[in-house]
Amino acid sequence: MSKHSSWKSKLLSSSVPLEYEVARTLVQRGFAVDSDYAYCRDDAGTAKDFSIDLKATRYLDGEEGDIAGQLDLLVECKQRHDQVTWLFFQDPNTPDFSPFTRGHTLRGVDSFSDRVVLHSDCTIRIDEYVLPCFKGVEIDLSAGHVHDAEIRHGLAQLQYSLPRYMVDGIRLFDTPFFFCPILITTAPILVARPDTTIETVRSAEELQDFSEQVPSVVLHIDPSPGFDRHRVDICSPLLKGETVADMRQLEQDRKALGARAYRSPLRICKRLARPGQPLHEYFSQFVVCSYDGLPELLTRLVNVTEEATKAAMTSPPASA
Repeated sequence: MSKHSSWKSKLLSSSVPLEYEVARTLVQRGFAVDSDYAYCRDDAGTAKDFSIDLKATRYLDGEEGDIAGQLDLLVECKQRHDQVTWLFFQDPNTPDFSPFTRGHTLRGVDSFSDRVVLHSDCTIRIDEYVLPCFKGVEIDLSAGHVHDAEIRHGLAQLQYSLPRYMVDGIRLFDTPFFFCPILITTAPILVARPDTTIETVRSAEELQDFSEQVPSVVLHIDPSPGFDRHRVDICSPLLKGETVADMRQLEQDRKALGARAYRSPLRICKRLARPGQPLHEYFSQFVVCSYDGLPELLTRLVNVTEEATKAAMTSPPASA
């Protein structure tokens, strides 16, 4: 390999050109983009700074030209070479026993707004578009390697960024906010057919013999004990000082809107800041999207959030 092609391949593998293309796509769709959204994480007893590649924000217009809410995308990018494919296997559970919850892929958070109550099912249409899968692997067709390290690393980066995002949202926003963590790859995304067996794989000549290409999937990642400690560390300031007083006042304002008690702002802050809390609605579901599938995903995310804010403004609060 020449020196020329060597630097070129290394630049591409850094994912920086992909990040830039993704950022441009987001800007073209009305988002403002920041690079390297940082968060602090304990690493063997030492606090270290980490980051995800992009945070993109699109403001949602209200009826009178004001801002009715915002949609935030937290994005990690993975450039893969041309012979790499990502293969996923569908969730084998029946709907009643699946870890996936409709409405938890695109999260809508209204509990910290004193003006708007969202419908509880306002984001579930996204879950009708992305296929739930329980595991994925990267397959290098040129070298014959199969592993899941890059996928798991990308998802972990996204998951660990979410507590800081929640704290920011609670402290800074007074309108509903929607967010979705997305892992974007240049690799084709294939999903194995539900009837795939060991013998199916053994007898296959190529991956397409037992799988189909899709633009995106959603994965459920159960928060680990390490993540639980990280969440508590980042979110514990929510239970200190003026924040608690603010939440108590906000609770009174929310009651006047007809908001239900289970969406109480102080209750959510306590759950975020205490260990052992089930918080799958915020930290468990992640979209994995091919770069080619990104424009369609963005269109759907924007449409759903815009419709959700409009419905919230025009519907009786008690129905939320």
